[in-house]
Amino acid sequence: MSRSTAMSPNLGMGSSLKHKFESSMYSGRLEISALSLRTIPKEIDDFDITDVMTIDVSRNKFTEIPEEVLRCADAEELNCYHNMIRTICELNCMRFLCKLNLCRNQLTAIPSHLCSLPLEELYLANNKIHTLPAEIGNLKSLIDFDLSCNMLSSIPVEFGQLTSLKDLNVRHNFITHIPSELTETSLVRLDLSYNRIAIIPPSYRFLKDLKHLDISNNPLVCPPAQYAERGRVHIFKLLEILVWQQEQKELLEYEKTFRRKKEEERAKLNYANPRSTTNSNNFINELLVSWDAQATASMLEDPFFKKELEKDKTYREKYGIKDDYMKRSLQVAQGRSINTINRTSGKAIAKQLAATPDVHTKDPLEDIPRSKSSPSVEKKEKKSKRGKRAVSFSEQKAEVIPPVPSTSPPQSSDEEEPATLEHSFTMNREEGKIAQTAYQQEFVKNMVAKYLNISIKDAEESLKDGVILCQLLNEMKKNAVRKIMMPQGEEKLSTMKSTVNLNSFLRFVQINIGKDNCCSISDIQQGELSAIHDTLKRLGEKFPYQSDA
Repeated sequence: MSRSTAMSPNLGMGSSLKHKFESSMYSGRLEISALSLRTIPKEIDDFDITDVMTIDVSRNKFTEIPEEVLRCADAEELNCYHNMIRTICELNCMRFLCKLNLCRNQLTAIPSHLCSLPLEELYLANNKIHTLPAEIGNLKSLIDFDLSCNMLSSIPVEFGQLTSLKDLNVRHNFITHIPSELTETSLVRLDLSYNRIAIIPPSYRFLKDLKHLDISNNPLVCPPAQYAERGRVHIFKLLEILVWQQEQKELLEYEKTFRRKKEEERAKLNYANPRSTTNSNNFINELLVSWDAQATASMLEDPFFKKELEKDKTYREKYGIKDDYMKRSLQVAQGRSINTINRTSGKAIAKQLAATPDVHTKDPLEDIPRSKSSPSVEKKEKKSKRGKRAVSFSEQKAEVIPPVPSTSPPQSSDEEEPATLEHSFTMNREEGKIAQTAYQQEFVKNMVAKYLNISIKDAEESLKDGVILCQLLNEMKKNAVRKIMMPQGEEKLSTMKSTVNLNSFLRFVQINIGKDNCCSISDIQQGELSAIHDTLKRLGEKFPYQSDA
């Protein structure tokens, strides 16, 4: 049978396709990519593919996601790359789906039911998507989102609800404005290149976790293109300066209004003193030497930029963030002038003291009462009596006086007290650790006895193979772990089988209580009882024990 005959659905299932379905029953991975399939043959009903975890139907000619795929309810990964899919059917039955790849298809919109899945990675590049649903904010566990090479004109404000988002790619679209709500995410990488963005909101400087920012090939006005090419650090510095400059402008306007009111009040009261005027601070020009004043003025008058500044101010008030940029600049400018005056005055004093050797300058250390046994005081008195030149200011500052020995007898009880306290504190801390470990051991043993009616001696060793952990999950929720690797006789499980059990346990735990609240495989294998105790405690709160009675 030729290859084309084997792949044609009208002529039945070929041997190669049949072999792929048979191997998927044992490997948990269904791969039918690059076969030019339009439909899946009906003979697939003869195979049990319900336990398949990864599905790959890429590089075919499907116009929609095959219905046969929906039978894999426990699948975690679905790859539909490079097909002809135009609509997405309901995937609510795939309750464990974490990764979905729909790149290079013919999608024009994203259905709202897709936002109810526990997706962590969603790839929609190279489609014809115009808009995104408002329910996109429900993807709380989404980490990686690729929307590049589409036809989007804006990013929804609901993106601010994607608190787990780390990587966002929207390059090669038609986006003109980006929302300031993105600052509420945990973005590490943001690609905005090849769009129509003119202004980056000032609040983006609060993206503290951001490591990579690409805003190239945009008609940028703020920040200018020459600053954008320098990288993320220069962009954020410029945004901070612009915000500070706007605040300075508002302060100057307020100051002018306040002075005008005061002058009007004085005129009414017929003050004889003439009006006094004060010059504004010149340190603004020092900080913005390389900045074009005309470009700055045009940016500050831009209506969109003004709206973003108001949002930025609201954001700072909401989270209690204080920008003391202007205040710091004032302190720097004032401190610089004061330090200059102090240095010049210090030099002048030193020259004056050196030029008057016969004048005796009072030692500032003479007023301090000292013991008669202090050798430095005796030497200083002898020098002053001999009529030598007065000690200069720098020598007085550099002189070190040794400590005065105490004449009181030592008390042995006071000297031993700190060591005793430190020893008792260390003992209490070690006893606390031992008590905490014992409590965690007892908690794990009681939990296993309550759910499984068995007793274990050592909690760390008993949980390393993952058998008891998987049995616990099945008692908490029916069929939580479909297949558990069991030991044969008294032999211990191999490392590979133990790892399979632990992966099944952690997969269920991460889906139900989250990755942040879950221990790792190394914690279980190394016997980290505190991490295991915390995970089991949260599981017990999520699935409380229910007696048969």
